[in-house]
Amino acid sequence: MFHHDKLNDFKKSLEINPNNAELLRMRGITYIQLKKYNEALTDFNKSLEIQPNNVHVLRLQGKTYQKLEKYNKALKDFNKLLELEPNNRYLHEEIIEKYSKILEIEPNNALAVEFRGVAYKQLKNYYEVLTDFNKYLEIQPNNVFVLRLRGETYQKLEKYDKALTDFNNFLIKIPYNTLALRLRGEIYLKSEKYNEALTDFDKLLELEPDNTLVLRLRGEIYLKSEKYNEALTDFDKVLELKLYDDLVKRLRGETYLQLKNYNKALIDFNDLLEFEPNNTLALRLRGETYQKLEKYNEALTDFNNLLKKDPKNTLALRSRGETL
Repeated sequence: MFHHDKLNDFKKSLEINPNNAELLRMRGITYIQLKKYNEALTDFNKSLEIQPNNVHVLRLQGKTYQKLEKYNKALKDFNKLLELEPNNRYLHEEIIEKYSKILEIEPNNALAVEFRGVAYKQLKNYYEVLTDFNKYLEIQPNNVFVLRLRGETYQKLEKYDKALTDFNNFLIKIPYNTLALRLRGEIYLKSEKYNEALTDFDKLLELEPDNTLVLRLRGEIYLKSEKYNEALTDFDKVLELKLYDDLVKRLRGETYLQLKNYNKALIDFNDLLEFEPNNTLALRLRGETYQKLEKYNEALTDFNNLLKKDPKNTLALRSRGETL
């Protein structure tokens, strides 16, 4: 009787204010307590029309769909919850349990397998991710989105050959996908396949000429390949776009050092060490720059400071020995 009285009260209140999302949510909960799931869904749907990102109502609606065995609709609500709160670990674990319960009933539900794999990926449970994505691609072998996600997972697990296979297959179907081009380029860079990496990064930068991450990565390849002017062009552009980037400052300083433009190298290393005074690599590089400029006292100061922080740094020990 108590629940029916509550329903009457909600009905009267909603006659006065029919678009009150909270009242609709509360009446929906009352319908659930009475096991009137379709009526509950009507209220939750209307509440979400008013407040589409209300996580409490999304959770309730998903659970209600689950009760009614409308699993794909439940899955979509649970997935939207995770999209709204991507860093909520407890929510991910809760929703993974819900996906697993649906999979106990429908083990080949592709949507549940995909969504659970994505949720595991957010939690960095990469082996569980692979299990789900492998199963998904058995059910839906032509889904390129999951193929790319599996490639990313293999990359995280440092299974680079398998990652490359997935990215290659993905890029055959979608050749201008910038994320896949970048990820494949990063694997080539890590594997010291610089020409292949440059091909991917060049193609990507034709599509996104101001992509600072890829400009930096390409600049690193040029630096490793001793193409110093090309490296400088990329590092300059990054710093025009971002104003400050500590890693690019160091890389540009290294490039100036290789070009024997010692004063400009010194400016970059000084800027970097102003922000990061304990950066041992920058200290060593600045010390080497002072050596080249025959400023031996300043070089010794840097090498001594570095060796206080890292007493076994062999490069610094050798450079200090050369300076003394």
